[in-house]
Amino acid sequence: MSYVLAIDEGTTGVRALIIDSGSAVRGGAYHELTPSYPKPGWVELDADEIWNATRTVCARGLQAARLTARDITAIGIANQRSTTVVWERRFGEAVYPAIVWQDVRTAERVPELLAQGIYTNAMASATKLEWVLRTIYDGPARAARGELCFGTVDSWLLWKLTDGAVHATDYSNASCTGLYDRMQDGWDQQVLRLLGIPATMLPAIRSTSEVYGRTTKETLGAEVPVTGMAGDQQAAMFGELCIDKGL
Repeated sequence: MSYVLAIDEGTTGVRALIIDSGSAVRGGAYHELTPSYPKPGWVELDADEIWNATRTVCARGLQAARLTARDITAIGIANQRSTTVVWERRFGEAVYPAIVWQDVRTAERVPELLAQGIYTNAMASATKLEWVLRTIYDGPARAARGELCFGTVDSWLLWKLTDGAVHATDYSNASCTGLYDRMQDGWDQQVLRLLGIPATMLPAIRSTSEVYGRTTKETLGAEVPVTGMAGDQQAAMFGELCIDKGL
């Protein structure tokens, strides 16, 4: 029998489920996350806590199912959307806490962008990423030198699971960043220029279901392919088998 490891990284916690080839849940675990609220309207999570919690629930889920990572055929990730993580490319360490999608610290920036013909909102990642680069020490220069990576939580977990080998996201998450150009099917170069975001920071955009890369023995205990990623709302839609118009 084959098994899938499903990771659901949400706003308030991380869950892992082990599902067999008959769609039965064989084991699972949950770990609550602790958000912080530095100022009114600000919501942050520790990116390292997200990663450590993910490793913890994966290990506990496997233990509950009486399996090891070598028994897992594939891994899928569903995640909170628009939450912004910026990390060092060389060391894989976050340079600022993850700014959660609920955070409205950049709300005053949105009307300025709307006046320039850039449609966005405070929930999207775009203005959050701009804010981080302007806030951390030497942010724009470090980004221009290729030292920094940006991603939503799916990208962050994929990077950590593959030990920095893969920097990618899927279309459902890319569409929530405020940086994706649907007409050109790629990152919006006009928005990137306006916000001062180098394209080298951004993950590759790939389909929701494909082999992105493999975990390492150090990160999970075995080399397991990560074969699916989707924003949690879109993942829930497909989980309910809404695959045709009108369902």
